[in-house]
Amino acid sequence: MNRMAADLIVRTERPEYTSGDTVYGAVYLKISGPTCAHGVQIKFFGYETFNYLRDKNALNAEQIQDTKEYVASDQITLYEFQDSIALGQYVFPFQKRLPMDLPGSTCLESPRDSSAEWKVEIVYGVEVSLMGASDIKARQTISITQPSLRMLYMKPETLDGYIETRTFGLRSWLPFVTTNTDVSVCINSQQFRAGDNLKLKLDIQTDGFVKPKIESILFQLVRDLRITFQKLSAKDSELLGSSLCRTLKRPTSGSDTLRLNEDLNNFDNTLSSEFIYPQGASYIVQYSRLVDIEGTKLVNGIEELLVPLKDVNGKDLPPTTLGTNIWLMYSLKVTLKFQKNDPVDLHLPLCSILPRFQECSDWRRGDWVYDCHVMISDKSPCSVSQEIIESVKFSTLPSFHVV
Repeated sequence: MNRMAADLIVRTERPEYTSGDTVYGAVYLKISGPTCAHGVQIKFFGYETFNYLRDKNALNAEQIQDTKEYVASDQITLYEFQDSIALGQYVFPFQKRLPMDLPGSTCLESPRDSSAEWKVEIVYGVEVSLMGASDIKARQTISITQPSLRMLYMKPETLDGYIETRTFGLRSWLPFVTTNTDVSVCINSQQFRAGDNLKLKLDIQTDGFVKPKIESILFQLVRDLRITFQKLSAKDSELLGSSLCRTLKRPTSGSDTLRLNEDLNNFDNTLSSEFIYPQGASYIVQYSRLVDIEGTKLVNGIEELLVPLKDVNGKDLPPTTLGTNIWLMYSLKVTLKFQKNDPVDLHLPLCSILPRFQECSDWRRGDWVYDCHVMISDKSPCSVSQEIIESVKFSTLPSFHVV
């Protein structure tokens, strides 16, 4: 079939979902020439995958990879004509209920200057093709957002903000005077969008008349990326060789902290998973430092400070996720240096960073999509009732008229 004789587009009614939602969408088809196509088929996908090459410049470098499917289906017939599809413009509505407990969409890969080469990705979407002309396809990815486990156990009233308070016994600028100082850091929310600014408030209270002076404040946005994978079988271990990657330690430098176990017989076989903190994952992804602060200026803290949720290159942070193999989370580390005192640290978890919001109108389309014949099959498991088609569920999609 001449590819120029058919235009095929698939679009969901919104770009973002959570586990358990129902995805509504439509397939748009324009036939402008002779065709052997006789129907439309649809396939939903959702998978998590990682590939880790420990040293991309080494011969026979150890490589670990795995894939986990979350949303899988065979090709489903959405609509089938009795004969070849006639010239015209058609739209085929569809729906799909998402499974529960899906990890959030994300994607992150190694920087160019890293000796290790790796990529982690969790992707969801829908793909359509023509029956009888399967080389004509269209595909759209969707974002799945996921609250962290921490958010699931938090009280509803705490989701609008989070406060971390610690008490320190600090030496004053006066000789032999020590004061108990309460340092509180408050963030404005527990759920953010990539690219937005996190609003932070710093409050300092002491129980004495003499207050310690601040020399500097350092704010660090910390990324925690961990790849987990199941232990290899004896057969796979023999194929890979005796040096396997294993670690349970947090990285303390720029290296990947993979521990090579040269003797498999000495490895603890009771462990069910291995852990990797990838080299180049950037432990500190954003920072802001206030230095040479006058003690009287910030003696009681900072009313508002904006921390951009971007990396040091200005790119949006990949969203948080907690998948089978890929764990990606963030936290904020605040370090205060008072005169005549060692630095003190406070750590605030950032429960959820969602993808940057996308407008439903952000997709290319021709004027023809506004004048299509609505085709509904009573045989397809993805078919949509007339009642739903006339509801607000399809109000953002062309050719559908909300009653």
